[in-house]
Amino acid sequence: MRPVVIALAALFSAGAAQAEVSVSNAWVRETIGAGKTSAGYARIVNTGAADRLVSVSTPAAGMADVHQSVEQGGMMRMLPVKVLEIPAKGEMLLKPGGYHIMIMNAQKPFKVGDVMEFTFTFEHAGKITVPVKVAPITATAAP
Repeated sequence: MRPVVIALAALFSAGAAQAEVSVSNAWVRETIGAGKTSAGYARIVNTGAADRLVSVSTPAAGMADVHQSVEQGGMMRMLPVKVLEIPAKGEMLLKPGGYHIMIMNAQKPFKVGDVMEFTFTFEHAGKITVPVKVAPITATAAP
């Protein structure tokens, strides 16, 4: 009987260690004129085990990749990030001046008030599709 109890305890412990991720406050900046680039932001909360954001996609653009703004040699640069670590029982903010979603080849201009969908793909939590609001180019926080 004891080995069965130990096996069940191990099974329940493994289940409790799953990533439990949510994405909220997702928004992008409007594109200007015929512009086809933008930046997106969101709040990622993980109430479970550590996870990794491995990709972001949207039918609204040809490309949506995670980037990080960093200062190098007195200049701000945006560097691509292959995977973004989401700490266990923690959160990651994608925000202006930090980690963000670089959007290129927009299918049509992003207009203030529009809503589109983005799919965030996590290593353990899988795909999470969320609505994303378009905010003015000058916005610094979710609308």
